[in-house]
Amino acid sequence: MDLKSSQKVVFVSGANRGIGLGLAMRLADGGGYQVVAGYRTEDSSSRLIREASERETLHAFPVDVTSVQDLETLRGHVEEKFGHLDVLINNAGVNLEKHLDLQDLEWEIFAETLRVNVGGPFLTTRVLYPLLLKGREKKVINISSRMGSIELSDGGMTPYRVSKAAVNMLTKNQSLSYGKDGVTVVAIHPGWVRTDMGGSHATLSVGESVQRILTFLENLTHGETGHFLTAEGERIPY
Repeated sequence: MDLKSSQKVVFVSGANRGIGLGLAMRLADGGGYQVVAGYRTEDSSSRLIREASERETLHAFPVDVTSVQDLETLRGHVEEKFGHLDVLINNAGVNLEKHLDLQDLEWEIFAETLRVNVGGPFLTTRVLYPLLLKGREKKVINISSRMGSIELSDGGMTPYRVSKAAVNMLTKNQSLSYGKDGVTVVAIHPGWVRTDMGGSHATLSVGESVQRILTFLENLTHGETGHFLTAEGERIPY
């Protein structure tokens, strides 16, 4: 099999747990993709690494999405193994000190949240962009959140909300800059999902959210570039 010419290739960041792990597994098992699944530390990624060792279509790769050096190493790996990238799913994110009141927050919490949640999708897309240009699908999915909507905000979790609002603006600007090359960039809300971040009271299982995202990905067209959408394709106000 000539992987460089015959396979669709996707990179999923933050694939060691939650939605990222669910996406990586489903895409590798039946999505028709070769999946490069990013993780930051081995001690928190044992399941991903084990699953990747058992699947020819799943490739676990250590990468800190805020490190240009790590991302350039990733780019070299994908270039050598596959020659292109069809889909980039910027999923890695944090929600630090989410129970603290605004007045009790320190700037360091804001700074780290922005570094990961905004810096990650910015840097990952910028570094992997040459590979996307060689791909057939040319799709970038930034995992955002309804909590990033300024119009719909009801307060709380301020660093997370601010970071996702920034991701939405980043998405819009990426769509405008990259549209000339036929690259589609969208921000999507995956739903309220029962993960470490979403909590046990969330309304969706990981599997349910993943299925919605995969259906969204399959149906995504360039006409939707720059939009902030639910996984069902409905517009969310910025």
